[in-house]
Amino acid sequence: MAQLVFIDGRNMGNVVALGATNTLGRARDCSVVLGDPTVQERHASILYREGAYRIRAGADDCKVAVNGREVRDEALRHGDIISIGEVTILFSDESAAHGKASAKGALPGDLPETIVQTRLPMFESAEEVVTTFRRKEPLARHLETLYRVGAALNSTLRLDELVDQLLAIVFDVLVPDRAFILLHDETGALQVRGERVNEKCRLRGLVRVSRSVLNEAVERREAILTKDATQDERFSLRQSIVEQNIQSAMCVPLIKKDRILGVIYIDTLTRARSYSEVELHLVNGIAAQAAVAVENVLHYDRSVEYSRKLATLGEVSRRISSFLSREAIIKESVQSASALFGCRRCSLLLAKGEVLTVAGSSGIDPKLWDEIRIAPGEGFCGKVFSENTPLLVRDASRLPDAGKRPYESKSFLIVPVVARPDGIQPGSRPIGVVAVTDKETGGIFTTDDQEVLVVFAAQIGIALQNATLFEKATVDTLTRLHTRQYLFARADEILAQNRGGTLSLLMCDLDHFKEKNDRYGHQMGDEILAQAGRILKEKAPDGLCARYGGEELVVLLPGRTREQARQVAEEIRKTLEAHNFGEPEPIRCTLSIGVAEMAPADAAETLLRKADHAMYAAKFAGRNRVAVFEGTEPPPATKSGIVRLRIPTKP
Repeated sequence: MAQLVFIDGRNMGNVVALGATNTLGRARDCSVVLGDPTVQERHASILYREGAYRIRAGADDCKVAVNGREVRDEALRHGDIISIGEVTILFSDESAAHGKASAKGALPGDLPETIVQTRLPMFESAEEVVTTFRRKEPLARHLETLYRVGAALNSTLRLDELVDQLLAIVFDVLVPDRAFILLHDETGALQVRGERVNEKCRLRGLVRVSRSVLNEAVERREAILTKDATQDERFSLRQSIVEQNIQSAMCVPLIKKDRILGVIYIDTLTRARSYSEVELHLVNGIAAQAAVAVENVLHYDRSVEYSRKLATLGEVSRRISSFLSREAIIKESVQSASALFGCRRCSLLLAKGEVLTVAGSSGIDPKLWDEIRIAPGEGFCGKVFSENTPLLVRDASRLPDAGKRPYESKSFLIVPVVARPDGIQPGSRPIGVVAVTDKETGGIFTTDDQEVLVVFAAQIGIALQNATLFEKATVDTLTRLHTRQYLFARADEILAQNRGGTLSLLMCDLDHFKEKNDRYGHQMGDEILAQAGRILKEKAPDGLCARYGGEELVVLLPGRTREQARQVAEEIRKTLEAHNFGEPEPIRCTLSIGVAEMAPADAAETLLRKADHAMYAAKFAGRNRVAVFEGTEPPPATKSGIVRLRIPTKP
């Protein structure tokens, strides 16, 4: 009797017998009423025609899938998994599965009984395996094998050990020439995870699994036996059968619920050995236990990997939180995300006005960063930004614009960056997005990856917000250099760190700055200060640059001798002298710079007095030059602070 068995949702476990005509949907007059909001009124029908059941979608917008593949009109086989909306149903037809249907009612692709072949439905549980074997007394000794398999599989949580033990038992009991276990990798492709090949086959180079038999078992989701592959119409002319001289083979999928985890494949290359239905039953039972064990191991591995990522996430979060520079946070975030998720590409985009711009990336050429502008809702990043919702794409090849994407990844993950410790919340506004793609393993991103990246993105947002607040308190808004207060707060600490080494200080003053303010206006004066600050940071990237007074700028250079500092000062002076500050009328400006090197007992104020004294010497000598403090004792100071020794002007 054909039946539908509900295997998830509120109706899980319910069984509905099928008639000749059956309708499925939300409507109360349907044969099978599905009370799920994802199901339409008359979503699908199952009809018995010409000895077989077929499922048909009710309309173009009614999504129906069989074994994960969307269909419009499809013949059903015993064990098929039907998805209608978000409802999952198992199609069961025991008479067809055990070959009791008439020839007229055979499933599409079935072969006449004259062909030596066997298919078996997959066991759903270990209890079913034991019950089946107890009913068959000739197979009693195989029950001992199943107990051996169960004990071996339950003794380890390492996938390699599990596969080795399973192959050892299969080789011992069934004595094949070759045995393989294949499992799906992250991309969904079947890969050989373990093999045992006798010495004769290995010497002849016969170490490849037959894809012909393998594909038959996977596509049908059934245990496949070919007693004589050379006479089996399914395989006899296939290249792998001919080249490897395969005589008899069995291939059994490892199925857990509706997922195929992998397959067990065994074969023999000698006519003296041919497998039977009895042995197929045994491998079928082994596969039922192996599927559970493999899923448990994979789940354990995912848990271990998730825990590792969480531990790494804690370390990374502490590291980026220790930075108060936006540039350092951005650089560290991109590098850490790439390492955390094992991906070759990571990009951090931050809001600038109404658009997203590239702040940092390991996959985009830095020369292109300034050219990229993404409006809210534009592309994947713009969509994530405007909707404040993560986007996980497991297989980008199915997207409409797959051929236009600038990278080859099958999977990518984008999440909003929000400056909140509790992560993404309804109504909160993100400050940007972070995107990761191209896993080094070629695998896909998972929901675990999404959870970790959401937390990491929140840490990035908080760190950037803290850096912004710190910047407002310590950075001069006009020159983008540090403030005088910050200079004094850090100077003594930096001097202490460099005791016993070298450290120098530059005191810079813009020549005739008041005259330029009076002639060109304060707006141009501000522009001169801003561009002078940019030049200082560009020429002394490892120094602490600060605005000391109105037009006075300071550069603290740890690790630089007096001569090295003089060379830096000369480079700054020449660059500023050559710079044109005005359009269309050219406006030039020059600097007078004093250089002083730290003596063993110098405090910050002492060093500042030395550099200030040298700077006034440069002005006295004609401006637009660098002067170095040559003495050992700094000029005196009063209670009010620094007293500049005014050098008499030239007569």
